[in-house]
Amino acid sequence: MFPYVEISLQGVDPVGVYDIIFDIIPASNHALRFFNHKWIPTGRKEKEYQNQPFKHPDSPNTGCNWMTRIISFEKVKLTNKPDTKAGTVRQ
Repeated sequence: MFPYVEISLQGVDPVGVYDIIFDIIPASNHALRFFNHKWIPTGRKEKEYQNQPFKHPDSPNTGCNWMTRIISFEKVKLTNKPDTKAGTVRQ
């Protein structure tokens, strides 16, 4: 996915163990197309499939570990195909 998502985490229990999960929720029922340097609606989107949240490969890990670095989801791939593999988030 480009640009990819990076987050930083603060205020969690340093010795607690956490999973970090990336999930995308559609904001509307419209299909969009990038045209003339902007996103424009192009009608209703196709059938919506059950989303597959992406668990960070370093999960589970301690709060201390998560808070001391940038958490990157650069390996996430987006697709609208129903037969996707692990590591993708369907939209």
